[in-house]
Amino acid sequence: MPLKKLERFTKQVSDLPDTPSMSAVELKSYFDASPEEVRQALNLVVEVLMSAESGDSGADNVGASTIPGVDGTSVQAMLESLKTQLDDVSVGQLKNTTLTANASLIPTGNVGSIEQLISWITNRIKIMTGTANWYDPIAELAKKEQGSWVNLVLENGITNAFSGETAACRLDDFGNVRLSGYLNGLNGKAAGTRICRLPYTPSKKMRVPVYNSGNFIGLVNIELNGELITATSLTGNFISLDNITYPTK
Repeated sequence: MPLKKLERFTKQVSDLPDTPSMSAVELKSYFDASPEEVRQALNLVVEVLMSAESGDSGADNVGASTIPGVDGTSVQAMLESLKTQLDDVSVGQLKNTTLTANASLIPTGNVGSIEQLISWITNRIKIMTGTANWYDPIAELAKKEQGSWVNLVLENGITNAFSGETAACRLDDFGNVRLSGYLNGLNGKAAGTRICRLPYTPSKKMRVPVYNSGNFIGLVNIELNGELITATSLTGNFISLDNITYPTK
C-alpha cells in the first residue's frame, strides 16, 4: 500500500459559524475529528513502513534517488539489485567482465583494481619462473641440470673473507645465476672498483644491495659484460654475495 498525503481535515474549525448551533457532544466530536484523522494517518504510515509483505513491503514504498550501476527507484528494488551483483561476484561472474592480465606491469603496492592485482601477480610469476610468458609450462624448467659452482677470480686486492669458503657462482635449475660467498678487502674501496668478471653475463644491467650480517653495506653493479663492480663506496670488514641472483641472457 503506497503512502498517501493527508491533504486536509474533513472537519475544520474554520468552517463552523461563529455561534454553532450544536450540542456539547456534537461540538466535542467536531473538535476531536481532526486529531483523530492525524492519528489514523500516522498509524497507516507505521503499518506501511513496517510491512514485510512481498511486493508491498515498507522498502517497496520508500523511494530512492538513482545510483549508477544499481537498478530500481525504491529501496527494495535497489537492495535486490545489489544482492544480485553480490551473488554474481561470489560465484566468480563479476557481471561477465573479461579481465586482461598484463605481466609487464610491475607491482607498486598492496592496493589496486582487480585487474592491477592480477597483473602484478602474473608479473611476479613470470620473473620467478624465468619463462617468456607467465602462463608458459614450467615442468621442463625443473628438469634442467643445475650447473656446477664456478669460483670467482677476485681482483684489486679483494679476497675471500673466510678460509675454506670461496666466492663462486652457478646456474640454477631455472637458468638464473646465483652467487655465494663472503668477500674481504672492500672497506673504503671507491665506486667503480672492479671486484671480478662473472662467467655469466646478465640479461640487463643490474644494481643490487650487499650486506654484512644483515646490515646494508652499499651497492654493486652487474654490468652487461659480466663485470661485478662497486656502485658506491662500501663500508665494513666483509660483504656477503649469498642473496645476489640475476637472469642470464
